[in-house]
Amino acid sequence: MTEKDYMNVMANAYHTLESLPDHDREAIRIAAEQLSGMNADLSLGRLEIHASTLAKSDVKRQLQEIEELSFDELGSSINIEKPYDGSMTEEAWSRYAKAGRAELLLKRFTLLSRLRSDEPEAWDEVNELFFDD
Repeated sequence: MTEKDYMNVMANAYHTLESLPDHDREAIRIAAEQLSGMNADLSLGRLEIHASTLAKSDVKRQLQEIEELSFDELGSSINIEKPYDGSMTEEAWSRYAKAGRAELLLKRFTLLSRLRSDEPEAWDEVNELFFDD
């Protein structure tokens, strides 16, 4: 992944985050309890982020932490990305891995934001993800 592509992904991630509502703790709690009652897990794998209880400020901090990860840190905590195989430079793979993690984080948080706003379509998506075949 080129530096320009990576910068575009990260800029889009921060822009998307800023466009989402900043829900209060009560809305976060209610949605988290509803998800828990459905046994729906929106966690993010090895990122060890409990997505259902994240606030907008937490996501911003997580994005910053993702950006600061080194090649070695990324390689020792493979999540959604393919392991480094030498087919691209370490820098390109690092950008690819960081961009993938940022996109996953924002995708999940966007869904959570919609759940916290009690959008029926968002709850339908959760049902499709976890319960419908």
